[in-house]
Amino acid sequence: MITRVTNVPSRGVGFPDGRGMIYWGLSYNLSLGCSLVLDLPHNEGAGSMVFDTSPYHQDMIAVGWPVPPVPGWFFLPSGQPAIAYDGVHNYGVRPAGASTPLNFTSQDFTLLIWCGSTLAGGSYMLMTQGKVDVCGWEFYLSGGVNTISLRTNQAGSHTGISAVGAFIPSVTLPIWQLVGVTRKRAGGQFYVNGEPVATTLGSGLLDPVTGAGHQLLVGKGELGNYFLGAISITKIWARELSQDEMRSVFESERSLFGV
Repeated sequence: MITRVTNVPSRGVGFPDGRGMIYWGLSYNLSLGCSLVLDLPHNEGAGSMVFDTSPYHQDMIAVGWPVPPVPGWFFLPSGQPAIAYDGVHNYGVRPAGASTPLNFTSQDFTLLIWCGSTLAGGSYMLMTQGKVDVCGWEFYLSGGVNTISLRTNQAGSHTGISAVGAFIPSVTLPIWQLVGVTRKRAGGQFYVNGEPVATTLGSGLLDPVTGAGHQLLVGKGELGNYFLGAISITKIWARELSQDEMRSVFESERSLFGV
């Protein structure tokens, strides 16, 4: 396995290689750059922009409506920035609408996000692109049963998979967890902190109707379902990551989140 370590003087200073990846003094498996279509390191720490360091540059605006835009930036003890979401107003949006690399229909894909949530009840959207029961996909948490879910929307219906009890809710400060899911044809697998968790296939993952023309939302769904908690590094691949690759991402980033 090929790794590369780049020494940088401080956080916020890195360099991109030919794949558009940013290295922060961490050993990183170069194969993880293959088919990476969204990479939000959350290195800004202030302001309303969260920049995408993938080759597609799908930058996100952090919104704090009704006082726009005042995202709740804060810093972890490691210096890693994150955004606090209040469950009412805050969310992130790709302002130019959906882009082709995130418009998954028959394609396999992987979603990964560092987050912590109180999960008081209801649904807490992590990422979504599309419209409920019409098009696109939704990745979210559910309170009460502490479930992680992925569903695909199909012009009047939806299908999905879930992992019941796989997410540990926070009480006050975020309990940071790397939550991920891979989609492979009609099946899929959820991961927490780089390890697979029991996944219920349910109705499976039928191909969604194209979500083109819809915004990518982080921390909010098309009908609301605002996220309550904190979110940081967020990544999407247009392929299924292997279990070893999932573990590699977790091991390379865990120290930033004190895990």
